[in-house]
Amino acid sequence: MKLPDHQTIRRPEKLLLCIALPLMLLFCAATWLIQGSVPVTTVHSDNGIWDLRDVDFQSTNVRFSGPVEYIPEELLTPKEFSARQSEAKIVDTYQYPAAYGTSRIRLRVPPGTHYVVSESSPLSSDRFYLNGQWVEDIGNPGETAESTTEGDVLFSYTVAPKDGTIEIVQQVSNYAHRKNESHAGYVVGTVPMMRAFVACTYGVAALLIGCFITLFLVHITLWFLFRGYRANLYFSLFCLTFVFRTFVTGPKLATALFPDFSWFVAFAIEYCTLPVASVLYVLIFHSMFPGTMQRWFRIFLIAASGLFIGCHFVLDSMTISRLLIYYQAVMGITIVYVIVRAVMKLRRIALPQALFLAGGGIMMYATVRDILFYRDIFIPPYGSYANAPLSEMGLLLFVFLQMTAVFIGTIREMDAVRAKEQKLQAENAALDRVNKLRADLLDTLSHELRTPLAVMMGYAELAVKELRMKGIDEETTADLDAIAAEAGRLALLVEEARRLTLSRDVAEHKRPFSPEGIIRQTARLYQPILERRGTALSLDLAPELPKIYGSADELTQVMFNLLTNAGKHTEDGRVCVTGEQGDHVITVTVSDDGSGIAPDFLPHAFERYAHDDRDGSGLGLAICKEIIEGHGGKIALESQLGKGTTVTFTLPVYKGE
Repeated sequence: MKLPDHQTIRRPEKLLLCIALPLMLLFCAATWLIQGSVPVTTVHSDNGIWDLRDVDFQSTNVRFSGPVEYIPEELLTPKEFSARQSEAKIVDTYQYPAAYGTSRIRLRVPPGTHYVVSESSPLSSDRFYLNGQWVEDIGNPGETAESTTEGDVLFSYTVAPKDGTIEIVQQVSNYAHRKNESHAGYVVGTVPMMRAFVACTYGVAALLIGCFITLFLVHITLWFLFRGYRANLYFSLFCLTFVFRTFVTGPKLATALFPDFSWFVAFAIEYCTLPVASVLYVLIFHSMFPGTMQRWFRIFLIAASGLFIGCHFVLDSMTISRLLIYYQAVMGITIVYVIVRAVMKLRRIALPQALFLAGGGIMMYATVRDILFYRDIFIPPYGSYANAPLSEMGLLLFVFLQMTAVFIGTIREMDAVRAKEQKLQAENAALDRVNKLRADLLDTLSHELRTPLAVMMGYAELAVKELRMKGIDEETTADLDAIAAEAGRLALLVEEARRLTLSRDVAEHKRPFSPEGIIRQTARLYQPILERRGTALSLDLAPELPKIYGSADELTQVMFNLLTNAGKHTEDGRVCVTGEQGDHVITVTVSDDGSGIAPDFLPHAFERYAHDDRDGSGLGLAICKEIIEGHGGKIALESQLGKGTTVTFTLPVYKGE
């Protein structure tokens, strides 16, 4: 596979790799050195007896493995075990089916010093004796599940050999797990060496937890800042999952810090974190490799994992332990599915994807290596660190590589979003320029056409009236009526086109101005038209009306529309325009004593395209209402059929805001 041209490694990513990868390798190497700084040599038993007299305990500790002396289905004290020694079998208890029994381990060690015996992974219920003396119960071993209490803790005991021998007798009951664990697996060494070993064991676990917590906080923060890239969310939860898992496994920090920590809670955390981590890993894979993971398989895995987790709320630990093998089969299917889909779909991979796959490969190798290690089968690395487990370091390196992959993926996603935003901003800017040009053009046309059209309409109506009085034929007057009607309709349509095109937010066209001049100018222009109809126009404005904030052109349009409506419905009557100042508003009224409006039409007067005469467009009052309310004011209409109409609107006074 190779990187496509559009996924080549850019300079910032090279810089990140040059800094992050060496630091990750250095951190992992330091942790590995700490873990292996106290050498541990594995020694196998000879018929349940370990001869360690040739071991240099000043330079190494010893982990012993192999078969032990075992009497099944008996819980015996050291004296009882010695009395029945002839019944003992030399077996590997890992494969032995008995639910309970007693084992004995004898170590031949150099005399003259004290030794520490430590077990990092005890069984579910254990009672320990060292050199014939009871030292501790972990849980309470019993012959039945009802009489057994589980426990889980890392322990270390100091003991002086008797006649060069350390004897460990342990009573064990297992009603919690599908299989028994090995009764061997202890680590023994001198006091200074074992102190260093235990300190390293706890230190590595604490270091891992601290690392996982840090990565969780970093990536959950990245997700909150950039929620479009879900890989950060999944990876942060993946790290949090391993915080809990590391807390209850290995050296058992949970019980070390909290002695009363529930055994079943620790058991549930250990088992539940496995499906949770599996689902999160698949979701990360899906985020890193879009289109590779089919939706039905994600649903299947989530459902199987949820079902397995749900069993912890209704089933006992033994049944859950037996169900684990089925979930492990699901995990095996998942691994095969992921590999097959990757081979089928992936032809070229990006840098984050390459890092993701590399981390997965390292983790799988470390897991297989440790499974073989605990079966006394050794594969690289060899040398002085051959007896140290690799899973912790593999997990750490895996997480660091995933972190780098997700982080680079985040950078690329942010770059892509930023590029889209810049493109959108450029397109919006161009669109704004076009809209502004169009709006300016329509604004100019509206301003230049509105007044002459209104004058044309008024004088055409007057000409019709005079010609009819002089007896001109009906065809001529009908033509003039059509001219007046079409001029009025065209004026309203021009204004409507302007208002539909301009943005609702016309702040750039608004400014403080005095409404008095607008009202007087409009009335003066329309007065001759009304007088030719035999209608008088009176103007009564309060002196020095305060300024308002808005568009002078739009207020002009309101006055033209209201005077046009009043003049159209009034002949040989009176139209009055008043303006006065109230509390924080000015109030303008246009009233007439004309034909009025029918009561059933009044509720619809301000609706678009609603009109009560065949020559109307139904836009005049609707436009007035939009303009007044757009300026923060209110408009109202009162009318009585045959007595006239009054339209009142208010506008807020400008206060310098």
